[in-house]
Amino acid sequence: MANIVERRKINLLILGVMKKIIYFSYPAEGHVNPSIKLCKMLDQKNLKIIYYTLPDQFEKFREFKNLELRAYPHENILNKYLAEAGTMSHKFGYTQYMLFDCTRNLIEYAIDEVKKEKPQLIMNDVFAMWGKIAAKYLKIPMAIFSCVFLMDPSISKKSGNKPPISELLPLLSDWPTMLKAMRIKRKLDKKYDRLTDSPMNFLSDQGALTVVTSTKVFHPDGELFGSNVYFIGNDVSQYKTDEVTEKDIIFVSIGTMYENKTIWNKVLRSVSDFGYKIVMVAYNNNIKYIDQSLVRDKVKIYNKLSLEEYQKYIRRAKVFINHGGMNSVTMSIMYHTPMLVCPNTFERHNTGKVVEKTKCGLTFKNQNFSEEMMRNAVAELINNAEVSKGLEKISNEFLKTSNCNEVVEEILNKLC
Repeated sequence: MANIVERRKINLLILGVMKKIIYFSYPAEGHVNPSIKLCKMLDQKNLKIIYYTLPDQFEKFREFKNLELRAYPHENILNKYLAEAGTMSHKFGYTQYMLFDCTRNLIEYAIDEVKKEKPQLIMNDVFAMWGKIAAKYLKIPMAIFSCVFLMDPSISKKSGNKPPISELLPLLSDWPTMLKAMRIKRKLDKKYDRLTDSPMNFLSDQGALTVVTSTKVFHPDGELFGSNVYFIGNDVSQYKTDEVTEKDIIFVSIGTMYENKTIWNKVLRSVSDFGYKIVMVAYNNNIKYIDQSLVRDKVKIYNKLSLEEYQKYIRRAKVFINHGGMNSVTMSIMYHTPMLVCPNTFERHNTGKVVEKTKCGLTFKNQNFSEEMMRNAVAELINNAEVSKGLEKISNEFLKTSNCNEVVEEILNKLC
C-alpha cells in the first residue's frame, strides 16, 4: 500500500497537480495558534491550503509558501462573539447559540467556497460547525482539529466516566437561550439534511480523522478513542525547556477575555505572605478592579504580555495560578511548574480535573473560592515532590507525542 501511495505522489508531482485542502478555523487565538504547526508541515508537502480566519490572524502565516489566507465575512458578528467569550463561557446555552448563529451566517459562504475550490479534503476546527456541514452536505472527506478535549458520549458510556448531576445542572440554567439555539438548529437541519451537530456531539470526532493537541495519557479516556483520532501533543518546540531558571515568583493569569470584579484582590491577599514576588496579568479592564494598596514592592501587574514574556514568567513560577486554558496548562507542564487551576467554564474544570489526576497540580471547581482555600492550595503546591514527579512524567508524554508526521502521512494518503 505504501508503495502505491508513493507512486501516486510521484505521478502527481510529474503532472504538476497540487492537491488542495480547505481549513475552516474558529478564529480565536487559542484555536488558530495550535493549528499553525500542522499547517506548516502540510505546506511543506507542496499542498495548497486555503485557510479561513479573521484578518488580525493573517500575520502568523506570513512565511508559508502554499497557504492562501481568506477572511471570513460577517467579521463584526464573529468579533462580537469573541469579545463576549468570557460571558458565554459560563453559559452552555449561549455557547450553543453562538455556534449555531455563526453557522447560520457562514454556512452559505462555506458551501460556495467549497464548490468553487473543489478541495480534496476539508479540515475544520472542532468549533467550525459550518465547515462540518459543508463537508457532509457536499460529500467531501472531512478532518477535525481540536485544541480542546473531545467529549464523546459513547466514550463516556464505555468508561462510566460521566459527569455527576451536580456538574450538569449549571448547563441547564440558561435554557431560554438554549431554546433559541435549537430553533436555529432546526432551520439548519431542514435546509441541510439534518447534518448540524447536536449539542452533545459537536466536540466529538464523529468518525472522521481527528487531530487533538493533547496526549492519550493527558486526555480523559484517551485510550478509548479509535485509530482515527491522533494525539499530537502541543507544539513543544516553542518551549525552551533546556534553560534552567530560578523559580522565584507566583504567576497569576486567570483568563484573557472576561471581567471579574472580585478575584484579583482575593488572589493578591491569598498569596502575599509566601515570600515570593507576585506577577499578575489582568487583561482588558480588570486592572481597575485591583486595590492599589495591595500592589506593594513585590507585586507587578500587567495589562498584557507577549507570548515570549508569558512563557518566561511560567518558567520562573514556583506556582502558576491559571484558568485552565489548554495552552497555559501545557506550558506549565513543559516548564515543570506546579499549577493551581481556577476554572471559569465547565470545559476548563474538566481540564483541571486531569491536571489533578495526573499530579501536575490542584484545581478548584470554579472561581468562587475563599482566600483560605487558595492559601492552603498554594502552600500545598510549594515543594510538593509528588507534583514534581507528575509534571516530569506528563512533560515527557508531551515530548514523545508531539509529532505531526503520522497525521501528515495519513492526510496525504487520503488525498492520493
